[in-house]
Amino acid sequence: MDRTVPAAGLASPRVRWPQILAPLRLSNFRLLRSSSADVHSHRRYLNKWGICKMSYSVAGDYFETCNCTVACQCIMLSPATNDSCQAFFGWHITHGKKDGVDLSDLNVALALYSPKQMTDGGWKVALYIDERAKPEQAEALGAIFSGQAGGHLAAVVPLIGTVTGVTAAPISFEKTNGKRHLKVGKLLEMDSEELKGMDGKTAPVISNPALGVVAQPVRVAKAGRIRYDGAWKFEGSGTNGFTTEFKYEA
Repeated sequence: MDRTVPAAGLASPRVRWPQILAPLRLSNFRLLRSSSADVHSHRRYLNKWGICKMSYSVAGDYFETCNCTVACQCIMLSPATNDSCQAFFGWHITHGKKDGVDLSDLNVALALYSPKQMTDGGWKVALYIDERAKPEQAEALGAIFSGQAGGHLAAVVPLIGTVTGVTAAPISFEKTNGKRHLKVGKLLEMDSEELKGMDGKTAPVISNPALGVVAQPVRVAKAGRIRYDGAWKFEGSGTNGFTTEFKYEA
């Protein structure tokens, strides 16, 4: 059963992110594709305000889908191909810890609704945490994937306007070669398959987009079916997807 849980203090609807993060809204969005040096510099800033005092490192598999046509041009700071960009993200942590808490084999998902121009901000997001997580694991996941623990995701925080909630739910993440499948209880289900590039074997790769929730190069994919019935409703198919192996740390 899906349930709302306290995670990093974000369980209440319509939570506004800390205003002290506003200086991170850089005009060229450099931190949204953060380097190792950026991460450490960013962490020092967050430490100053008492937001990020402990370290973490998590890595694993990632994929996303959205309602844009292939390939989504939002990551190049262009307008979405529809009136809004509705994107859905899934992470499977193969290994990682925060403050000594092991987070291996846990899953996280996020639903995002943004205006046509994503860089205008005002995003609405809903965070879903693996119901198998123990309280200390759920707290760690909430802090990392909300961006409050610092690192790459913290650079995206200024674009978020509303957090509809943090919910514990059964989350399954499946990976078979270039195919991915994610299911979040009865709230979200999506799948994608990587496209083939000119060599007919491997997927096209976007190595350095201007905007993204992962810092690693992404492989272009095509979504199968996307169905979401959570903070809002969406259903689609044949639209954009990206896959990669992610790593976050701070």
